[in-house]
Amino acid sequence: MAKRFKWEICPHPTKSVKISNAEEMIIYGAVYVPLRVGKRNIDSEIVLSPDITGLIIGIDWMEKQGYI
Repeated sequence: MAKRFKWEICPHPTKSVKISNAEEMIIYGAVYVPLRVGKRNIDSEIVLSPDITGLIIGIDWMEKQGYI
């Protein structure tokens, strides 16, 4: 997705995270882009992993937006 939209991939201090099945998911960078939610653009940090091809919005992101 990052390549398709030609987003600039930046280094990220997190190199891996544990996922729900206790395996580790590699993090190889991040992009900083606005996500459009309704009529609002929300500047967001998107971490990138070769293990995922889609977008997952986490609870921490939703809490920051005031929806939880």
